[in-house]
Amino acid sequence: MTTIDTGFHVWTNWSEGRILGATITLSARDGALLLSAIAVFVAWVTSQLWILIRFAIHQHLARRVCQVPRDGLYFQQRAILRNAAVPTQALLQFLGQAWYWRRAEGIDRLFGRTLPMALLAIGFSIAAALLSIFSSLVSSSAGDFRLLVPSSCGLYGLDPSAPPLSSALGEIDARFNDAAAVYENRCYNESLRDSSLCQEFPVPSLAWESMGEQPCPFGSLCSARTDGMAYRVSSAKMDSHQHLGMNTPPSDRVQYQRQLTCAPLRDDRGIFEINPIPGAECRRLQLNYGPRLYEDGSVAMNYTFHSNKCALDSRVGYNVELQYSRPGATQTWTPLRELDLADADTVIMFISLDALSFTEPNSDPVFGTMDREFPEPRALANILAYAAYQTDTYQTIYTRTRSFLKASERVLLNHVHLPLPDDQWEREVESLLTTSLARLQLQVAAYPDGDSVLLPNIVLRQPWETTEDPFLPALTSEEREAERQLCSQQRTRLTKGTLNFSVVGLVLTFALGVIIIMLSYALPDVVYWIRKRWNLKPDEAAAWWADENLQVLRVMFQARGLGDWIGEDNMVPTTRTSEKLASAVNGAIVVHTQCHPGGYRPVQGQQHY
Repeated sequence: MTTIDTGFHVWTNWSEGRILGATITLSARDGALLLSAIAVFVAWVTSQLWILIRFAIHQHLARRVCQVPRDGLYFQQRAILRNAAVPTQALLQFLGQAWYWRRAEGIDRLFGRTLPMALLAIGFSIAAALLSIFSSLVSSSAGDFRLLVPSSCGLYGLDPSAPPLSSALGEIDARFNDAAAVYENRCYNESLRDSSLCQEFPVPSLAWESMGEQPCPFGSLCSARTDGMAYRVSSAKMDSHQHLGMNTPPSDRVQYQRQLTCAPLRDDRGIFEINPIPGAECRRLQLNYGPRLYEDGSVAMNYTFHSNKCALDSRVGYNVELQYSRPGATQTWTPLRELDLADADTVIMFISLDALSFTEPNSDPVFGTMDREFPEPRALANILAYAAYQTDTYQTIYTRTRSFLKASERVLLNHVHLPLPDDQWEREVESLLTTSLARLQLQVAAYPDGDSVLLPNIVLRQPWETTEDPFLPALTSEEREAERQLCSQQRTRLTKGTLNFSVVGLVLTFALGVIIIMLSYALPDVVYWIRKRWNLKPDEAAAWWADENLQVLRVMFQARGLGDWIGEDNMVPTTRTSEKLASAVNGAIVVHTQCHPGGYRPVQGQQHY
């Protein structure tokens, strides 16, 4: 049977186009690992982006540093921008500046210089947190669809060696029709349409509309009970990709629309007899809407429908019989001229209501209880036929002739019929359409899983095979390849725990992230080299390195004459030799002596800085 592709799989979701639709599907475990890796990477990128922001503001502050005297607050801000590795650290230090410098005399625009910096740190912290949270959008933006993995793709058909009367195709149709009836009841119901049980297909249900009364297309056979009018329902235009899940580019898509037109027919085209058998309470009915034929085309019966029921065997509730005609096809029924439509299939149904007691009258032209020609309580009453032309109505109902009617759900065990609305026959027409649409959804989804319908005397036909098959049309090599590829292009909304990732989202995330990371490491050096190479105030660019903690420590030691330092322009300055130095502890210069019990001893004079 078909499954969801739970391994690494790259495919194109054509709903989003060739580029934006490029998708990677991963298993739940691998997808979770990738999401974690993305979150870690985004956190790294935001930390490096913070460096770039600090560098830009620091360079702005360092302008004309050698020409204009600055206060201590200014140099502290430069030091904070250079050394605050995370925005929260900068936030605390900028707020600390605003607090501790508030009593200093003559400080120009204290809060105007510190609070904007603090707000910048807060804003960046929030943005970084949101960016990490929403990094998962690289998965959710890839769409809800998955590809089905075909197990054995193809079209099912009857084995040429099967017995002449094999019922294998009927058994498959019965499976599809039963499943379609269940799905139609559940997912074409407005109140249940959003149920999780209806989320397997690209759309829960195919849209349709009632077109209301239309002129009856069957001429003189139309019933006066509906004033010669028919009732028409139509599906919306169905797109093979959007609605049926065939994942193909726009140039390869097809649109399909299904219409169903139904009308009650005159029921006086035949004979009706009471007690044709002496001594028996029986009824016989024959209706003629065209002769029935043998397979060789000879006439088998000069009528279309007949019934011969006696009182004791008539208690069956609803009974439906069908005849079917398709233009240009071999068939066992030749419809009358009025029913023989050149541009549509014709299905004629004979609905009988046997031995049912209605609790309330109604005026429905098919299911009504008033003004009937055969009102006897045990008669084969209320016999009407109505014809429908649309693609495969017959296939949808011929295996469920007693159960497809919605009215049959209103029959109680004791043959009592619950009330029906006066437009029940129109509701039955709507149900015919929606059930056939549900079957269409089921059958298209089953295409990649041909084995699921295989039964004895059923074979799977694969259109892309080069072997000549009389049941399949001749295809070119390109058409065969297209048929083969279609097997692995069926979309579903079932996820089975898998995760989709947008290839474009991944590429943009990692590409932009790598650029930001590379810039954060290279930009200070590049800016300094350019400004030094063309003498564009290189001292301002060098201020970035001068304010770094290690360089500040070097300057402190050099100011006290401690150490022979080199590498003023490097990231890490060093002494020329491994000489022993003093260090700063609580503002005092101390000399490190390993033999001292405390590890340090104060320098004479306790020089402070």
